[in-house]
Amino acid sequence: MPIATGAPDLAFRSGAALIPVFTVIDGEGNPVATAEPPIELPRDGPRRAAVEAAVAAYAARLERWVLRHPGQWFGWLNLALAEGAEPASLPPTGDAKAPAPLRAAKR
Repeated sequence: MPIATGAPDLAFRSGAALIPVFTVIDGEGNPVATAEPPIELPRDGPRRAAVEAAVAAYAARLERWVLRHPGQWFGWLNLALAEGAEPASLPPTGDAKAPAPLRAAKR
């Protein structure tokens, strides 16, 4: 599965932190965003190698989220099927509830 390299490339070029953020829907249908610790980019060496390492680190973290919440990654089912996965080998979609549209932020 291709993963965009823009954010790690920008982080490498600017020296900014690369902070992965994942959002899941809780049992009440509310989106919950979690920011994880920054992905470290090696700054001494070729940019391409640093970006590839950051993408690999992000993919590993993303995999953990998908495995913990497989029913919340609906769009990936079509991708998996397009890549030849058998439907029986795919995780169940679960009971995830979609968030209410444009819910006002709690203050």
